[in-house]
Amino acid sequence: ALSEGVRSPRFIKLAAAATVFSVAICALTANAVPVLLGEGLDRTTAAATAGLIGIGSIIGRLGGGVLLDRFNAAAVAACSVLTPIITVAILLFTQDSAIASGIAFFVLGLSVGTELDACAYLAARHFGMRSFGALFGAVNGLLLFGAGVAPLLANHVYDLTRSYDIVLWAIIPACILTAVLFLALGPYPSFDGDVEQEAPANAEPEPA
Repeated sequence: ALSEGVRSPRFIKLAAAATVFSVAICALTANAVPVLLGEGLDRTTAAATAGLIGIGSIIGRLGGGVLLDRFNAAAVAACSVLTPIITVAILLFTQDSAIASGIAFFVLGLSVGTELDACAYLAARHFGMRSFGALFGAVNGLLLFGAGVAPLLANHVYDLTRSYDIVLWAIIPACILTAVLFLALGPYPSFDGDVEQEAPANAEPEPA
C-alpha cells in the first residue's frame, strides 16, 4: 500500500539519499560558472567548461543503464555518488587550469546522469510497481526540492565568506552519507501478490 511504502525504512533511506545528494550536487551545478570564475577561468571558458556537465550526464545515463543491468543497483548508485569527490578535489587543489576544471565537471556530469537512473531503478526494485508512480514521484519531488534549495544555501555561504570553498568541502561528507544510505537499502524484496518477501542477498539484478 502507498501509506505503508511511504513509512517504510527503504523509502526513507532512498528519499534521504536523493535529497542529500540533490542539495550537495545542485549547489555546485547551479553555480558552476561562478565557481569556475573563482578558479581563475575567464567567462567564456567557464561557460564552455560548465557545459561539460550536460555531456557527462548524457554519457552517465547511457553507461549507468548498462551498469544497472549487470550489477547491484545500490552498489552502482553508491559508486556514482562518491564520484563528485574527485570533482571537489580537483577544484580545491588546482587553479587556473581549464583542462583540470573540464575533467572535474565532466566527471560530475557522469555522476549526475548515473544517479538519476539508479534512483528510478532502485525505486522500482524496492517498491514494486503497484505504488511505483506515487513513491518515485515523491522521491523525484525531493530531488527537485533539493535542486531549488541548494543554490540559495550555496550563495548564502558565498555572501558570508566570499568563497565557495566551504560549499565544496561540505559536498564530501554529503556524498559519503548518500553512498551509505544507498548501500543500507539491503537486498531487493520479491513481490508475490500483496506479500513482500526478501530476495536472497546474492540474487542477480534483473535487467532494467
